[in-house]
Amino acid sequence: MSISISKQINPDNFKDRKEDNEKFYYEAAGFKFIDDHFGFRPGKMHMFVGPTGGGKSSLVRTLANKMCRNHKILMLATEEDAADLETTMAYAKEKINHNNFFIVEENSILETTNNNLSDYAGYARQVEWELEIHKPDLFIFDNLTTSKMYAENKDCLSFFTLMKNLLKKRNIPFIVVAHTASSIHNGDFFEATDIRGNRFCAINSEYLYCLYRFFDECNGHITYANFVYVSKSRTHDNINTPYRVWFDKESKQYISDEKYTHENFKKYKDSSRKKKNG
Repeated sequence: MSISISKQINPDNFKDRKEDNEKFYYEAAGFKFIDDHFGFRPGKMHMFVGPTGGGKSSLVRTLANKMCRNHKILMLATEEDAADLETTMAYAKEKINHNNFFIVEENSILETTNNNLSDYAGYARQVEWELEIHKPDLFIFDNLTTSKMYAENKDCLSFFTLMKNLLKKRNIPFIVVAHTASSIHNGDFFEATDIRGNRFCAINSEYLYCLYRFFDECNGHITYANFVYVSKSRTHDNINTPYRVWFDKESKQYISDEKYTHENFKKYKDSSRKKKNG
C-alpha cells in the first residue's frame, strides 16, 4: 500500500528561520490578470513561462500563498526541497492556513520508483496517491523543465501527457511553471512557445502566462515589474492580452497589476529592442 510522502509547512521552524524568511517572503495579493480570465479552471492547464529570474516561481508562490487561506494546495517541487519552500512562503504565519499547503519533492517520488526515469507511470501513480489523500483544489508543478523525469527522460512527452491527463481526469486546475530556452535581459523578448525541451507543453495549455522582467519607477522608487502576456491557445483564440505586474524588490511584495494596451506594449518592446541594438 502506498503512503503519502508530502510535507507540510512547519510553523515551529519560523523562529529559527526568521532572517531567511524576512529576506524571501512574498506578500499575497490578488491579480487582475487571473480574475479577468475567470480564475484557474478545473481540469485545465495554466502555464507560467519565462527565463531564469523572470519571476515565475515567485509569482506562483504568491498566488498559492493567497489561495491556501481558503483552498488546499498541493505543490510538486522539482528543484527546491520543502525547507526552502517553507522559507519563501511561510513567514507571515498569521496570514497563511498552513494545514492547506502540501509539498511533494520530486526526489522523494523518484525514490519510490528506484530512480527509474523510464517509469513515468510509477511516478504518476505516486502523484495520484497524493491527490487522493489531500484532495487539493489546485495543483502546482514547479518547475516542469527542471524535472528529472522531463529533462532526462527520452520519453518526456509521454510523461507530460500522462500527468496532464491525470489532473484533467480529476478535474483539478493545475499550474505548470516552465523555463524558456531563450535568454532574456532587459527587454529581449522570447517566443512564447519556446519551452525548453519541446513546444508541446505550451501549445496545449489553456492559458499561457509569459513573464517579461523589466525595471521601472513606481511610487517614487525603482521597482521590478513583469509584463505578463496572456497568450492565445488552441482553446481560446481570442486571448492575447498584456498586463503589468509590479514587484517591490525591497519588500519582496507584488504590489498590483493592471491591463496594458497593445499599443503601449508594442512601443515598450520596440524601445527595448532599439536600446539593446543601440
